[in-house]
Amino acid sequence: MKYFSNIIKEISELKHKDPNYIRFGALSHKYTFQDKLDEVEVISFEEKIEVRLPDDYREFIINIGNGGAGPCYGIQKVDLLNPTDFRLTNNANLVLDKPFTHINDEWNEEWVMSFDWENDRPDDILLENYWDTKHISGAIPICHYGHGDAYLLIINGYDKGRIWFDGRGNYSGLFPELIKGNKVTFSEWYLSWLTEILNST
Repeated sequence: MKYFSNIIKEISELKHKDPNYIRFGALSHKYTFQDKLDEVEVISFEEKIEVRLPDDYREFIINIGNGGAGPCYGIQKVDLLNPTDFRLTNNANLVLDKPFTHINDEWNEEWVMSFDWENDRPDDILLENYWDTKHISGAIPICHYGHGDAYLLIINGYDKGRIWFDGRGNYSGLFPELIKGNKVTFSEWYLSWLTEILNST
């Protein structure tokens, strides 16, 4: 495997070091992986959404598992039949055949900064628009950070293959995940987490 040659061994080592799952999110994924996907399944999914998945993410779901051990509460399983945003109670469909349009450093609704948070709360219309999946078109929420926030994998658009953070759960909007000031790919983000947690356990 090009990107994840040692991952099974390293996750096994991590599980050995943390048998009681005390690390943040470990109790959720327990250092295990979901079933792998067959490449034929992945190709069929790509044809359905008219987008080829980033190579490192393809390798992960085909050779490692369709979700499982990873940062925070782990890598989310992608639903090949009906991909949705797992954070929304209405299971809103993801818009994957259109590009992710936020190519600048960050995005947020203007009203968030001027809202009177001490004395009021956003109405349902504002919230419905704020959480509309159109804001993350071309992206898959792949990792639950907690409190409605998540990491996104961009699969369509200028930042394809990069990881962004969706902080709409605490009204901080969308912004790219950076390591040492640079945007990162799925494999860079994942392996950075794995290296850091192995070295600190």
